[in-house]
Amino acid sequence: RWQSGDYKGLASSQADMEFLQDIEGADDLPAEARRSHVEGGAKKWRQEAVARDNANMKAEMDHDAKLRCGLHTAAGFKKALIVRFGSLYTAWREALDPEGNGKLGFGGFSQALQHLGFHGNIKGLWAELDSGGSGLLVFADLDANTDAMVKDLKSKFVAEYGNILLGWLKGLDTKSTGMVNEQQFLKVCSKLGFEGDAQ
Repeated sequence: RWQSGDYKGLASSQADMEFLQDIEGADDLPAEARRSHVEGGAKKWRQEAVARDNANMKAEMDHDAKLRCGLHTAAGFKKALIVRFGSLYTAWREALDPEGNGKLGFGGFSQALQHLGFHGNIKGLWAELDSGGSGLLVFADLDANTDAMVKDLKSKFVAEYGNILLGWLKGLDTKSTGMVNEQQFLKVCSKLGFEGDAQ
């Protein structure tokens, strides 16, 4: 019975009980383990086993659904990108548009999502993000507000220094260290008259 999983004794026969009575300590068994054959027990046992399996499968599916929760909508996808990369801008630059083309077609989008481990409805997500139907995604489709701030900051660097590279060399990285700290960055943004959220 323990090997078959028939813990309730539904499929057990009287012969099993005779066998159990010969085992030392069988008197210590729970009452349901000492129960004799039940009419229709095998059918009832199968029904209980199927119900238990269905309940376990439903619990696993519910658990998996919670893990996938939201990835099938644009808002959920954006939230997942923020959790994984820290910001949508970082996600765009590192995962979606690593070549820096500034735009992304459906093929590149599908490939990027597969690299990220996304296995949902890619076409549906694409349609939701490319609401204008242009056939291309740009960063503004993910985060229009941040896109506007980045474009504004770039235009201020170009107006002040001529181009972004000179802005980096003459404005941000004046000591040629190859990096800039937050304080320096905020100071230069303020000097340029940038009014967006520089942090």
